[in-house]
Amino acid sequence: MQNANRFAAIRVTSDQQNNWEIRLVSPLKIENARLLIRSSDHLRSDRIVSLAPGQIWTEKVPLNVNMTRLSLFDSAGRELLSYEPFIRSNSVQLPKPAVEPLDASEITSTDELFLVGEHLEQYRHPTRNPELYWNEAIRRDSDDYRSRVALARKCIGRFQYREAIEHLNVAIKRLTAFHPNPVTGEAHYYLGVAFRFSNDYALAEDAFGKAAWDRSWVQAARYELALLACCRKDFVRAGELLRSVESGTAQNNHAAILRSIVARIENDRATSTTILVELLRRDPLDHWALYELARQNPGKRFDEFLTRCRNDAQTILDVTFNYIEAGFIQEAIELLELHEKSPEPASMTPNPLARGIMTQFALAWLYSQVGDEKRSKTWLADAQRAEPSYFFPSRPLEAQILDWAI
Repeated sequence: MQNANRFAAIRVTSDQQNNWEIRLVSPLKIENARLLIRSSDHLRSDRIVSLAPGQIWTEKVPLNVNMTRLSLFDSAGRELLSYEPFIRSNSVQLPKPAVEPLDASEITSTDELFLVGEHLEQYRHPTRNPELYWNEAIRRDSDDYRSRVALARKCIGRFQYREAIEHLNVAIKRLTAFHPNPVTGEAHYYLGVAFRFSNDYALAEDAFGKAAWDRSWVQAARYELALLACCRKDFVRAGELLRSVESGTAQNNHAAILRSIVARIENDRATSTTILVELLRRDPLDHWALYELARQNPGKRFDEFLTRCRNDAQTILDVTFNYIEAGFIQEAIELLELHEKSPEPASMTPNPLARGIMTQFALAWLYSQVGDEKRSKTWLADAQRAEPSYFFPSRPLEAQILDWAI
């Protein structure tokens, strides 16, 4: 892919028949667009293009054509995307080769230890462990808050919430040594996450509330607070928080969908539907919004949703866990039951993960949450008898469900 934005993406490659192959895709339905191909100072080609989600528009141009700029315009003449092919120069200066960092014991400052660990984590270094550097930093300075927060994030990723809380409490002690409201809300935010997945909702709410003091974390923290408000059925407070999240960033799809659900619960069907329709106009590939809209429509026809997501188990689980995090257990059950009883839509690409035993474990756990022990035991028995191939649980809620099943 040579260039992409929220309207479209373009890829230009050469094939074995001495042609440039131009491909365009878009998450939106765009009709009667124009693709202009310029060669030096004149127009080489002007093609009518129609794009839609899931479709690829392809055009071939002889390889000897010196394309200098490709521009995609909508029917109103507005430029949506452009790409200028890069002509490789023989005098390109290569960057300096990467140099491996020193061992943690050889680095003199705790600041550099943190930054080396951050580099290793950011670029997913295959042979160096960033935690070695952060542990060395807190060995020298036990209250180093940046390394403590980094180690806590790693613990959360391994579902070690108690250890994460210990790291974060030390970090917060350093951050609040002189004033109660630190300049960064990062430590409090991750403390809230650790408390939430430890099912300590009161402490999670306190931590997220403090994280919301920092503008960098306010949207994420308020979304988490809205989840907690939904869990305790305080939909008035949840709506207030979600509206504030959406006013800060129009691209938080989860906040918009959750606000739609809250509006539905409060019998404001018009607002609920409008939110979902507008979101799908902006992002037609959002599976949660597509499913929720189908739930709200008379007749509850899920054909389009199942076709779009291919009734894929991992996609279904993603949406299911979105419901569970907000306390909507019945909605989660209905989605998983729909998945289990519906066939896989025909597809050119085989999907070995279209079915998975995690959906059965999840149904067993969900039915236990609503007190239906008969269905819970049936689904649990089915899951325990199932073939475990391609079973790779990795989500926090999957860990909780499997702990319960054991």
